[in-house]
Amino acid sequence: MEESRRLPSDRASEGAEVIAEKTEAFPTSGPGFPTSATEGQPLPHPPTLPEARVAEVERLVAEKAIMEVTVKERIRGGLQVQYNELEGLLPTRLATSQRHPTESELRELIGQRLHVVAHELRRHDDGTVTLVVSRRHFLEDLALARLKVGDTIEGRVTRLVPTGTFVEVGGIEGFIPLAELDHVPVSTPSKVLSPGEVVRVQVIEVDVNKRRVRLSRKALLPSPWEGVETRYPVGSRVRGIVRRVLPKAALVQIEPGIDGIVPVEELSWTRRVAHPAHVLSAGQEVEFVVVESSAAQKRIVLSLRRTQPDPWEGIAQRYPVGSRVHATVRRLSATAAFVELEDGLSALIPAAELSWSRSRPSPSSLFRVGQEVEAVVLQAEPQQRLIVLSYRQAQPNPWESAEERFPVGSRVHGIARRLLPKAAIVEVGEGLEGFIPISELSWIRRPNHAAEVLQTGQEAEGVVLEVSAADQRLVLSLRQAQPNPWPELAQRYAIGTECEVTFVRQERAGAFVRLPEGVDAFMPRSTFAPLLRKTREPWKPGDTLRARIVELNPEELSLIVEPILAKPTPPPAMRQPSAASLSQPAPPRPAVQRPPKPKPTGAPPPSTAREERRTGATLAELLSEEVRQKLLQGAQSEQQRS
Repeated sequence: MEESRRLPSDRASEGAEVIAEKTEAFPTSGPGFPTSATEGQPLPHPPTLPEARVAEVERLVAEKAIMEVTVKERIRGGLQVQYNELEGLLPTRLATSQRHPTESELRELIGQRLHVVAHELRRHDDGTVTLVVSRRHFLEDLALARLKVGDTIEGRVTRLVPTGTFVEVGGIEGFIPLAELDHVPVSTPSKVLSPGEVVRVQVIEVDVNKRRVRLSRKALLPSPWEGVETRYPVGSRVRGIVRRVLPKAALVQIEPGIDGIVPVEELSWTRRVAHPAHVLSAGQEVEFVVVESSAAQKRIVLSLRRTQPDPWEGIAQRYPVGSRVHATVRRLSATAAFVELEDGLSALIPAAELSWSRSRPSPSSLFRVGQEVEAVVLQAEPQQRLIVLSYRQAQPNPWESAEERFPVGSRVHGIARRLLPKAAIVEVGEGLEGFIPISELSWIRRPNHAAEVLQTGQEAEGVVLEVSAADQRLVLSLRQAQPNPWPELAQRYAIGTECEVTFVRQERAGAFVRLPEGVDAFMPRSTFAPLLRKTREPWKPGDTLRARIVELNPEELSLIVEPILAKPTPPPAMRQPSAASLSQPAPPRPAVQRPPKPKPTGAPPPSTAREERRTGATLAELLSEEVRQKLLQGAQSEQQRS
């Protein structure tokens, strides 16, 4: 009796867990429970079987064979069954299709012959064995073999969980997900079903390997999408309640089970709505227009803006190209001004269409928000929702008379407005700006930026080089309004003239220096290449150095100089010997007496050449006779001249 109460050392299978059930899982008193001394006791001591018979039972367990057993009595942990001469255990959790059957359901099985599956054979230390069978697995296999996707069956609700409902169908527990309970979104299963209720469902998935059946109650209910095209045709108006607001759309409930979608583009005719929450809020009841309706796709698209007249309809007739309009400035950006023509209708004025004289000025320098302006319509595109205006074309065009007012060669006065790296922009009249290239700023300067010659706001006089009303182009020359100083410079600076210059800047081909009269001269890189081997910047801007004029061309306005570099002083060892020292042979130098160094054993004797190098020699001894005679003659000639 005590052997059947042993708990397994490992719980590798569900049958092992069932055998190890605690007695607390069942009540110990009450109606229907055993009252005799033998009823309700654990499984009696199993008999010892021959090994051949045990091996046969193990084969049945391995094959999950179906066998027929007789239920003898109710015992603790389940039911005692008889298979031939072998007594076995039908655990409580494996006795029916439910995992937790009631006591009455278990007692109804006593005395019946049942089909079960050989679930497990447990060996005990004394050589006895216990056969564990499962009726639930048999019923599940039978149900899985009968069920097919699309079948409509009835089942009884067994359990309610937050994610759905379990229903017993034909001997197996199927699962109805929350989304398959009803066409209307359900937050909890208890709002639709209750335990013990009989419900009709449709099989939507059968997984034999995982013993899983998915069911749907919604599939058997009338779909609210049937006939949706008739109830909500395109163009009709409907009222709905906003359920959710998403980043790119809003979901609106038109009726239970039918939600329409409102894209963010369908919220306003004129505004670019960044988020639907800026227009709609959850729980708000609003009227919409149906844009798209499809029962097959279960989709309805709604529009809020189409409940109002489209302000872009007839825009080409109301605002034809070339017409003058009045608008109010609503917003200013770096590249355009946005104005409002009428309620809900906006237009833009590009920066290029703001001024005749200034190229792409900042809109904030001309307008302020709320200002009333007059403009001319340049473009009206209803399909693109675009109207382009021109502010400058509503003003008199000063370029129409520019060629008569500023002929080529005439002198003009202006004010420097913008200084650029390669040019200067000068305002020469109301609405007109002239362009001075950097090469036309000065006769004698070679600036790297227009700000080196002019200052913003400075008055300047120039000569017109080019004028074109069609291209709106006026080119001026500042230097041609002054006398040409190059003929005078050619007389003042002869080739070879040396002077103090100021270093201006260094470039890849050379450097620019400035003469005392303010004339910029070019110094080729090759003229100071030796200095570049020592340093990358031989001079700093503002440094003073001496230079020599090497080329001056008045026709090409070119002046080239070279730096005067100091010659290196020869070292004392290279000074020429006197004539007396060359005419007389050098006296022999006495050899230096040094104590002999100890020689290592086996070392070779020193060579004669090494001994001669140690004694040394004079310069006269090292030179050849011919070279000595030439040096002697040169020294004598020098003495005679002195």
